[in-house]
Amino acid sequence: MIGRGFLKVTVQGAVKVLITQGDFFGEISLLSLHGAIKLSPITVTTVTLCQLLVLDSHDFDEVLELYPRMRSILNRYASRMGTRGYATGTDLLEQLRRTRGEVALHEHFLSPNDRAYLLAEITALEKEARAEELDKPTR
Repeated sequence: MIGRGFLKVTVQGAVKVLITQGDFFGEISLLSLHGAIKLSPITVTTVTLCQLLVLDSHDFDEVLELYPRMRSILNRYASRMGTRGYATGTDLLEQLRRTRGEVALHEHFLSPNDRAYLLAEITALEKEARAEELDKPTR
């Protein structure tokens, strides 16, 4: 889980989403250890100084044993992410809205270059997500 800071999720060098405080990553990899999910390789890289909270696979398994409902919630979440391991469409737009809010909230901690980079990436990803939503066939 991210305690503080901003990270980018990339696939083959292309930024797919920015994540921040309160977001988490790696859970799909832990679920895939149990054969629940097969995923595409993604890279998560810090953009700014970060505080990360870590659960190893043994502790993750203990949490799931103590809270069995958590496993079904994470499996549903993982199926929404699909094999990509990151949000798309309206889920991505919501994620980017939250991240933009975090940039505004913490801008006094960000260097001008980091702030400009984050806002440019958010804007580009929002454009892509909106275009993707428009291209979706209607039911």
